[in-house]
Amino acid sequence: MYLRILQIFFVCIVIPAFILFPWNGQKAIGQSLPESTVQAAPAPSENPEPTPVVKSEIEQIKSKGKIVIAMVNKDNAPFFSQNKDGKLVGLDVDLAESIAESLGIKAEFLRNSSTFDGVIENVYRGEADIAISKLARSLPRAQKVLFSNPYLNFRQALLLNRLSLAKLQSTGQTTDQVVKDFQGKIGVYAGSAYVQYASKTFPKATIVEFTNWKDAIDAVVSGQVTALFRDELEVRSIVLKKPELSIKLRTVVLTDTRDTKGIVTASGKHFLLDYTNLFLDTQYKQRDANHILSDYIN
Repeated sequence: MYLRILQIFFVCIVIPAFILFPWNGQKAIGQSLPESTVQAAPAPSENPEPTPVVKSEIEQIKSKGKIVIAMVNKDNAPFFSQNKDGKLVGLDVDLAESIAESLGIKAEFLRNSSTFDGVIENVYRGEADIAISKLARSLPRAQKVLFSNPYLNFRQALLLNRLSLAKLQSTGQTTDQVVKDFQGKIGVYAGSAYVQYASKTFPKATIVEFTNWKDAIDAVVSGQVTALFRDELEVRSIVLKKPELSIKLRTVVLTDTRDTKGIVTASGKHFLLDYTNLFLDTQYKQRDANHILSDYIN
């Protein structure tokens, strides 16, 4: 009895309901889809467009066929100077040309700045790809550009006028005490990191900037300034080149300070910086002041 009633309910109620009101996820049997919903699948492209790739700094430089190196326009042998034929030669020149050669391109030197800070600006403004110019790595400069690992490592040094030093020692101070609490006039190379170094190391000194290093040497010989402040190579080489000056001048190397030189790249160019670091690690012979003085000055 109940089975008969269930069959009648299924035939008369359930089946007509499915026909009149099909399930939400499917169209009723025999009902076509609207034209607006029928879309042909796009045919696969035989030659799809490649995804654009941003070139690295190295690739951009190589595409130019040259790397532009900023270098100060004042000669400083044995790092960079013009020989009698007008050719630019020196340790920094060799380093720059070796980097260019490793990239399979030419080295082009930009020498339109008279100061080391100006060379930094060349790279900062995008006028040069890198700078190699015996550039001291300093915190103020590192706020604008990137520095490689050191390729030269020096100590800082003073060249003192012996007569002026004797006057300062008349109160019973030793040379070390005079240097530690230096209060005289100290000469530095204008536009170099030593302007900042002197302010920090000798806060009581009167800093005198010289745009010409020869003028600075003349000033300390004459007593116009009590001392010159620069890296040990530059200071020691003065007396080595002119031994007669040892009568008037005394060299003091500071053992608790360092002056490291690095290659400069623009801020953000980390690929180029990594390349220069790898080049220095694998292809460059490290030198200190003693090596250079022995090979080139003596």
